[in-house]
Amino acid sequence: MTRFPTLAPGGAFPQGPTVGPDGATWFFGNYATDPGIASRSHRQTTTRKRAMGVTPTSSRLMRVGLDGSVTSRGATPFRNTVIDGLTTFAGDLWVFSSDVPGFGPYRATRYATGGSYAPFAIGVAGYAPMAGPDGNLWSWNVGGNIARMTREGTSLAPIAAGASSILAPGEGVAWTTVNTPALRRVGPDGSTTDFATPSQPLALASSAGGFVWYVDAGSGAIGRMGPGGNVAETVDGSRYPTGIAVSPDGVAWATDANAGRIYRVTQSLSVQVLTVPDALQTVSPVIGSDGNLWFGYARAAGEYLFARVLTGIVPESVSAPVAAGKVASGEALTTGDGQWRYAPTGYSYQWQRCDGDDPRTCANIAGSTGATHRVAGDDVGKGLRVVVSAANLNGTSAPAASNILTNASPPAARATIGKPRRKGYVIFTSATVSGPGTLTQVGTVTSPRGSAKSERARKPAPKAIRACAPKPISPGAAATRTIRCVLSPRVRTLLALGKRTVTLKTTFTPRGGGATTVTRRITVPRIPRKR
Repeated sequence: MTRFPTLAPGGAFPQGPTVGPDGATWFFGNYATDPGIASRSHRQTTTRKRAMGVTPTSSRLMRVGLDGSVTSRGATPFRNTVIDGLTTFAGDLWVFSSDVPGFGPYRATRYATGGSYAPFAIGVAGYAPMAGPDGNLWSWNVGGNIARMTREGTSLAPIAAGASSILAPGEGVAWTTVNTPALRRVGPDGSTTDFATPSQPLALASSAGGFVWYVDAGSGAIGRMGPGGNVAETVDGSRYPTGIAVSPDGVAWATDANAGRIYRVTQSLSVQVLTVPDALQTVSPVIGSDGNLWFGYARAAGEYLFARVLTGIVPESVSAPVAAGKVASGEALTTGDGQWRYAPTGYSYQWQRCDGDDPRTCANIAGSTGATHRVAGDDVGKGLRVVVSAANLNGTSAPAASNILTNASPPAARATIGKPRRKGYVIFTSATVSGPGTLTQVGTVTSPRGSAKSERARKPAPKAIRACAPKPISPGAAATRTIRCVLSPRVRTLLALGKRTVTLKTTFTPRGGGATTVTRRITVPRIPRKR
């Protein structure tokens, strides 16, 4: 276990964890005082809340990186609100909040990890938000309904599911609880099916294979329901579990709100008790993008910390590495790392020699353990491949083998860049690649030129303004991909004055070949600012 301070003001207990689109773990904290905020609007809101008899409360988001670095986010727009829920949906964080609990106004805010945000008004408070099985954002509200919202912030018809307080994702469904001891499965169409449980579930987590885990603080139960509805529990009255998460190996991890303990529960319901030194209580467990357990806990004197417990989950291959190059004496063969789950921290390589393209005949080449292999005389006429292993804090993965290169292997992949098209402030460019590589694009626009007199005076040409820099795309095989160039706020200001020409430079770097750049231009008409 490794511990990290929250760097949050006193009282900002970490709650509502989610793995963000950036791979970090995000929590939120609500607290009565915040010495870091002293704006006029915050003081006015504090005064209004006191007049209503409500304790002034502010909120912050806390980001915990995979290296344990903790930063506090969200002084704007959440400083005057109470955060009621947090989740990751459609590539952004979504924050449900209320200015005054029980009074509103209530909002769902789409929050990008870079700090930009877009708030949307909602009629009632939303809790336990999640990505719904119908592709929309779901949340529970006090009326027992499941509210639904699109990524664009459009509210859809709610589902009358009779939910009591909890909402958790499943495999193609959602899970909630009802006032009687039972789990309720909610389908994408709103259909429901109930499954009785011996104890009253308080927190839920699902795992692969259709399993649902739950905890009940009242009885000290930790239970699991199988895909057929069969339920089993382990009960201990000395436990007070209020949170649960499931690691990729199917092991459940529960926190205890009355003690500094973590419970590791196997699929056979065997319980291992882990003691957190100096902790008074543990809360808000989540399995991070590294496959490890992250949670919050409290020490004496209002100290709140995060901790990471290693689960033993090693990296897992998502797509195999791709070897590239020409099998000819003296040529250099190269490889990528492939794509992996669970946050690899390093890679190791082993090149192999094969009889043709038969993987059953491949054997290690002594001493060739780098990302590059120089073809030797013994390699000519053979097949060559590399196996890559990834390591993280838990250990080393099983190796993943690349394609086999032979004398008949195809040349490095190429790309065909299509004509850009525009919709609003977004420019779309289609790129068709014949093999693996990396696509990048940079868009620029020149600032307005001066008068004819200034041009005759041969003043310096206007400088290029960065219009966009889309994130790199790395196709692992032949494919057609679309690159989105979202025009920057500065360029949008220029467009309000008149049309501009955007220059797009698209670069494709194939595995084992040289990069090529294609330049395209598109004229964007004047787009007036909305008032």
